[in-house]
Amino acid sequence: MRRLAVVLALLAGCGPGDPPPPSGPSIGAPSGGSASERVRRAGDFLAGDRLADAAAEYRAALAQDPSNAAALEGLSRIAGRMNDAPSSLGFIARAAELRPQDGSIVNQLGVAQVANGRKREAAATFERAMELRPRDALVLLNAAQNQADLGDWARARGYAERAAALIPDDATPWLLLGRFQMRQEKFAEAVAPLREAARRAPDQAMIQYYLGKSLAAAGRRQEAEEPLRAVLRGQAPPEIRQEVESLLAGK
Repeated sequence: MRRLAVVLALLAGCGPGDPPPPSGPSIGAPSGGSASERVRRAGDFLAGDRLADAAAEYRAALAQDPSNAAALEGLSRIAGRMNDAPSSLGFIARAAELRPQDGSIVNQLGVAQVANGRKREAAATFERAMELRPRDALVLLNAAQNQADLGDWARARGYAERAAALIPDDATPWLLLGRFQMRQEKFAEAVAPLREAARRAPDQAMIQYYLGKSLAAAGRRQEAEEPLRAVLRGQAPPEIRQEVESLLAGK
């Protein structure tokens, strides 16, 4: 996979009361159909960023079938898009109670716990998700990021390395491994995994940024020039471009 995986993105929901405000123009969600049909239609709306219409369909599905875990999961995703972390957690927690053996839902529960600052609880949740989906690299990446946030660098590194073995062409595990070293101010050790990330995703400006910054911090300024100039050729936020220009100027 050359596209970077999304790690620990908010996956969940709007509050149990009012539906979220619309995102973009709404032309009105079609009415009628079974709960499963409504869930399918809601998924189409969600893919098209019609959040209000999607929420209406998911709620209608729940009115027909209060134990519809897919509708709860969908509302959780919408709430995450609306930056409502508490509601996101509430919806996905209910879905996980209904389908405790669904590793994808358990993984989303861990993500929602992280978003609510419950990182130690999330660590146990990700462990359970890994038991249910041992070959799901995204679960491992989420667990790795969470363990790094908890300061357990050895476990974080182990999870990321396992993910790298599962998705050998994806830059994300290597990016995380490099970032873990950077966060510990071990810039020389960060270079090798960041080079691996850059080899897999050479057009990713932020990977080049982290590589160049690590090289410069490790005293290898001449080597840092190439990745830093690649940042300026790519898509990077203005503040990153400004920092890169300062690094290239030797400031």
